[in-house]
Amino acid sequence: METARGLTELSPRRPSQANLRRALSTAYYAMFHCLAGCAANVIIGRARKPAWHQTYRALEHGKARNACEDKRAMAAFPQEVRDFAKTFVFLQKARQQ
Repeated sequence: METARGLTELSPRRPSQANLRRALSTAYYAMFHCLAGCAANVIIGRARKPAWHQTYRALEHGKARNACEDKRAMAAFPQEVRDFAKTFVFLQKARQQ
């Protein structure tokens, strides 16, 4: 996330569109990798064994977004998780536009 923020501060004036796009993409991938790591930790545990890496790599972008957009499922989670999900969906959609 620091890298994404840094990209927006490279220019003393307004950031370039290219830097804004790169910052958005960097922020999205930071969230995606955080989500993948958390999922692997919950399912396998924190030990970085082959099963952990396999689980980490199994997360799919579209399926993750669909789960985050499922309002009924999200209602069962604390506000912090719902905020993460909302931001994750926003960044993924913004990246694609």
